[in-house]
Amino acid sequence: MNIYSSSTDREIWRAFKGGDDHAYEFIYNRHARELFSYGLHIVRNRQLVEDCVHDLFVYVFQHRATLGDTNAIKYYLFKSLRRRVIEVLEKQSKAAQESRAVADSYHHDELATASQEVNMIEAETSIAKNRRLAEAIENLPPRQKEAIYLLYFSKLEYEEIAAIMSLSIRTVYNQIHTAIQTLRRELGSTETHRLPIFLE
Repeated sequence: MNIYSSSTDREIWRAFKGGDDHAYEFIYNRHARELFSYGLHIVRNRQLVEDCVHDLFVYVFQHRATLGDTNAIKYYLFKSLRRRVIEVLEKQSKAAQESRAVADSYHHDELATASQEVNMIEAETSIAKNRRLAEAIENLPPRQKEAIYLLYFSKLEYEEIAAIMSLSIRTVYNQIHTAIQTLRRELGSTETHRLPIFLE
């Protein structure tokens, strides 16, 4: 068992900031895979997401002495990754426009995804076993998909989701409520017993 398995996020983060490489390794092992999964729900570009996750961990390692404290490491990393991915997409879009290449412009309110074919459900999640549900979630608007992922798969709080997505808490509530209503409508009452508890 890792020495930090029973520690709080604040304790782990402070140890990391203090120069403990074991704490850094623990943070990476606990969050890197989920960060990559989340990144793929922002944009369907594995290489871009891999680079952003790598760059994020390099950045926090190099600047750890000057980073602020946090009680929620996952929230801190998710918000940082989202900002980093959006910055890369905006730079790519700007470069494409300047070179007059055929560009797929990323508008601000569409940055939750770069494709309508983004796979919302990863194989390791239990919900992925329900193909109909996965397909129904895939057909949700980008913001609703992202909010559903952050709330039910990543177990973040509404306040954290609102901060990550730069939305008001009320808007997040509305996005999730609308998404759930759509999923119920799409799946039908005959499949209620197969739905995860948040749709019951």
